[in-house]
Amino acid sequence: MVETNADAPVFLQRTRSGTFGNEGLSDAPQLSMKANASPYETDVANEFKDHDGNYAPTTWKDILREKGNFCFRREEDQLAEFYDERISRKSEKSKLIIIRGPVGCGKSRLAETLREKVDDQSGYFLVGHFDPLHFDPPKPYAAFVMAIEAFTTAVVNRGEEDAILGDCARLSAEDIGILIGMVPSLEHLFGRRKIQEVKENARPRGPDRLGRFVRVFRSFLRCISSETRPIVLLFKGMQWADRCSCDLLGGITRESGIVGLFCIGTVDTNVRLENRISATSPDFLQHGDVATIELHNLDENQVSLFLTKTFDVSTKGTLWSDFANMLYVQTQGNFLYIVIFLEMLLASKTVTIQEGTWSFSMEEVQKQLRDASLSSFFCTTISLESQQSLELLKVCACLGSEFDLRVVENVFGYQPEMHLEELSSKGYIKPAVNGYAFAHNCFQEAAYGLIPLEQRSLFHVEIGRRLWRSMDSDDDLDANLYTILSQFSKGKHLLKRDKECLRLASLCLQAGQKAAKASAFRAAVSYLELGIYVLMEKADGKLGWKQAYHLTLSLYNAAAEMNLVTSQYERSEQLVKEILLHAKSPLDRVQANGTLISIFGTISKQQEAIDVGLKVLDELGESLPKRRLKMHILVELSAVKRMLRGKSDEQLMRLEPLTDTTQLSCLQIMYLIYLHCILVRPELGALVGLRSLKITLQYGLSPFSISTFAIYGMVCLEMKDVDAAHRFGQLSLKVLDKYGLVEYLPRLYAAHYGVIDSWKRPIKDSLQPLLHAHQIGLHTGDREFSFLCLNCYFFHAFHSGILLDDLMSKWRSVEGEMASSRQESLLKMALPFVQKLLHLMNSTREEALTFKGEIMDMLLEHELAFKANLSSVATDIIICCMILAYVFDDFTQAETFAIWTEKHGAIVPTFQEIIRQFYRGLIAFALARQNTNRRKNIRIGSQILNQFSTFYSLKCPENCCDKQHLLEAELASVKGQRDLAYAHYTQAIAMAEKSGFLFEQALIHERFGFHLHGVGDTDKSRSHLRQSVDIYNHWGAKGKARYLQSVISCTFSQN
Repeated sequence: MVETNADAPVFLQRTRSGTFGNEGLSDAPQLSMKANASPYETDVANEFKDHDGNYAPTTWKDILREKGNFCFRREEDQLAEFYDERISRKSEKSKLIIIRGPVGCGKSRLAETLREKVDDQSGYFLVGHFDPLHFDPPKPYAAFVMAIEAFTTAVVNRGEEDAILGDCARLSAEDIGILIGMVPSLEHLFGRRKIQEVKENARPRGPDRLGRFVRVFRSFLRCISSETRPIVLLFKGMQWADRCSCDLLGGITRESGIVGLFCIGTVDTNVRLENRISATSPDFLQHGDVATIELHNLDENQVSLFLTKTFDVSTKGTLWSDFANMLYVQTQGNFLYIVIFLEMLLASKTVTIQEGTWSFSMEEVQKQLRDASLSSFFCTTISLESQQSLELLKVCACLGSEFDLRVVENVFGYQPEMHLEELSSKGYIKPAVNGYAFAHNCFQEAAYGLIPLEQRSLFHVEIGRRLWRSMDSDDDLDANLYTILSQFSKGKHLLKRDKECLRLASLCLQAGQKAAKASAFRAAVSYLELGIYVLMEKADGKLGWKQAYHLTLSLYNAAAEMNLVTSQYERSEQLVKEILLHAKSPLDRVQANGTLISIFGTISKQQEAIDVGLKVLDELGESLPKRRLKMHILVELSAVKRMLRGKSDEQLMRLEPLTDTTQLSCLQIMYLIYLHCILVRPELGALVGLRSLKITLQYGLSPFSISTFAIYGMVCLEMKDVDAAHRFGQLSLKVLDKYGLVEYLPRLYAAHYGVIDSWKRPIKDSLQPLLHAHQIGLHTGDREFSFLCLNCYFFHAFHSGILLDDLMSKWRSVEGEMASSRQESLLKMALPFVQKLLHLMNSTREEALTFKGEIMDMLLEHELAFKANLSSVATDIIICCMILAYVFDDFTQAETFAIWTEKHGAIVPTFQEIIRQFYRGLIAFALARQNTNRRKNIRIGSQILNQFSTFYSLKCPENCCDKQHLLEAELASVKGQRDLAYAHYTQAIAMAEKSGFLFEQALIHERFGFHLHGVGDTDKSRSHLRQSVDIYNHWGAKGKARYLQSVISCTFSQN
């Protein structure tokens, strides 16, 4: 498969006998101690051999470390308390415990104290490592894969396969296939029959499986963990964790549905992280579901106590006291270093025992401690091994902290297990699930350090070549894909052969696509950029666009998309420009232009995004008109209705698949520009939606039909046809189920649950679907619609009665991610809403009516949005200001805002339109009560009331009847119809309570109270106003509650 490199390092050139030659070892550190001496081969250690001369389970290493347990009693109790609290379900979420401390202070040992308890409860204690020498490019979710491999082995060893399979019955065949794709060892658990079923039943999806691993993995954890079978996940070295692993772990700990799961991570506090993203970032560690246990080095007294317990001697006023002081100075109390130095002293027989009495010379101890540093000790100890053992350790260090035995065999070409067992017996490595792992990072780093610096790159490349050459099948290659490319990436500057660069670039594309399917977008970027590097840089560009056009186009397109997903917009745009420069046809430019549309839309350049889309549609022969849009909308609407006439949902679902590549490309572009049209040119958005449906009805169904039917439903809403809108929204859900394309879900849910559904069903029912769509969007890389669904959730939650403190807590948990993703357009949509919340929660009337706060100056941002032609954003800001002005009794200002929305506003038919009309009616009646244009305002309020009674409340009574009754009550109050007003206020309160609308409940009690005060019923007035204050406080609108209380006090004191 790959040509042998004649320039391979001497120490990697294998002889015919299957062993390595002696050349090249002169560069390795030489030792003053005698060769082949084991650090544990002492007379003392011989006392722990059995009758046959074999080592018993207990060694000096075990004794030394066991004696150190006294140092962590308090932390052990703290960890056990966290564990018991979680497993007993006192805590709903899978809290993550971070154990922090210096290298070697005992973090892993502290975590391991739970293992016995977990085993006693029939649970599983699983360990995964983040590797300090194996992080670029990162192997997606490597620590999680390692933990699940350990789980699979443990299940098989216990004979619990049937129980686990029964609990995993809820997973679909495709879900199991996705899991096995990431964790091949699960094949031993689910069996070959199940895998065959997956291969036969799963539809070919290609990129359609994008991002499903994260969702399926969390479902898998829900299946296997329970109160009776607790799962503990220990992740070592989290300071090396890649971003996608952090995101997955954060999602797991925040999820409340995983019973019996307990997560622990260890973090070295004295490791320099440079520019890598790490789990130790403040956002990660300060999350409410993360608790921290701090470990420190031992102090001088603890070192002395440790020696007392270990050697059963007194250190007071004796030679041992000097020994303890010297040991503390040399190690600074680091437990690992103490143990290693004691092992060194025992191994060199500087400290011995004869007839039960310890013996040592202080001069010899001083010399040993003075001459030895830990770094040199590790290298020195390892360098004593044979040449074969040294080569094994070097290669294993390059492969990672844990290495597969089969991979090592493939690199060496023979079975090195005997040598590995010998190294394991000496404590350098230890058995792991699929092979071995280094006993500590220090040994791995020491082994890696034995490779001369100038030869490391070639060492890695040669390992990659040998491993790649040994792959017998596509499955083997796929299983080792990341490991092979990780080796090549560390020596990429050495690659010169055109053939090898070409094939390696193809391998990088495969790895990038695989990582993207697992939602490991940053890793995908690394692999794709590596492919571009070896194809364009190392081959001087001659292999790229000229000789490998389709491979180059695929690499650039994929890299541009992944850079977009990871918010690297400048790099993404740079790659797009290269594609547009070299692409041979309009169809070849479609994907790049789609990426460019998304870039412009994300950074608030909606008009530029639309212009790119219209230009592409022109090139593809599907031009859209630029003027007289209303006329063209009527023409398209008439054509679409004619094509739909007489067709049932079942007939539409049976449309032939769309196979025309040009029409698919047109639908893709329309699909991408629709949101941007809605924000700045709503009429063009309606035309895009109608044309998309027309193409679908004419040419057939496609994945884009998932959103096309929902968009047509939004057009129907603009025509006041709620029933048709709901029908086509439901049809979109059916098409989504038919195709099973989860990456299209956020766009569909934004249209259906964010717009259509609340016109027909209770608004509360949309909350969970919108949150689900937000999570799916994060996993599939559709951050734009992920955060749009989150914006819709905040708006619906506000009007559903969700407590404001909970809403703000949710906002605080996502604002950083939204900002870091540089979602400028969606931030502009979200921030006015958040500022409105803060005014209701904290502000005085004077502060609120400035419409300024810690988040934004609302009127300034409105002006900027209006000038930038972001009409939907400008309208949203003014509606927020209108509500604040009404709530804080500035009805004149509120009317000004309301009139602006009628003249200039871009009204998208969301629930926001119902709210806007509701407050417009309240404002009109409030002004009429003040005798400000009384007749005009009564007429305006009555017209709006008529819309509620004849349309809104009929279509969705759960969301609108309380508002209708409040408007009826206000009109009756203005007209002096006391009994009618009383009846409608009472009904409005009952309806709001039934729907759980806290804002409306408080508002109705407030208006009812002032109405009663106006007619002289002081006692009932006080009662309703007190209830209003109480509800505002309960809801979290404490700023409004304080203002209302001051008005009440003033009103009744005057009486």
